[in-house]
Amino acid sequence: MTDEIIDIINEDNEVIGQAPINEIIDKKLLHRRVRIVIANNNEFLIGKKHDYKKKSSGKYEIGIDNAVKANETYEDAMFRELKEVLNIDSPPTFVKKLIYKDKILKTIAHVFVLTYEKEIIFNKNKITNTKFISTAKIEEMMDQDELSDFSGYIFINAFEEIKVLAK
Repeated sequence: MTDEIIDIINEDNEVIGQAPINEIIDKKLLHRRVRIVIANNNEFLIGKKHDYKKKSSGKYEIGIDNAVKANETYEDAMFRELKEVLNIDSPPTFVKKLIYKDKILKTIAHVFVLTYEKEIIFNKNKITNTKFISTAKIEEMMDQDELSDFSGYIFINAFEEIKVLAK
């Protein structure tokens, strides 16, 4: 992972500083993230990320996500992530803003959904073990502790809206 510079924010989502992503994660500083849930025929993309996920190492993520770089908007970060990880240029739909805090991550995230029925070319340096699964299978994976905590949080707090917007 590169030492990308990320905006540090306060609870009002105002920039109060900047730091390298490693410092943001190590010090659990509040920062911005995007999560894009990819839907295809009532199934949702999951995969394993190559990144800092110390606690979630080996667990699946729903969709793709990344930190918003310094001076970047949520929308810019969303399009960057779609292009870098999935080689997709299609615009997703905004679902909702979530505030999330756990032992590793402290973030204000914008969640998006994209219904995409074409072939996806995955960047294997960013995501592996990808597959589309049903919401029932996602629930089963949550019960078996196979999803990252952040993905579980998104599933619990945004998936009703995601399912409606994904149709």
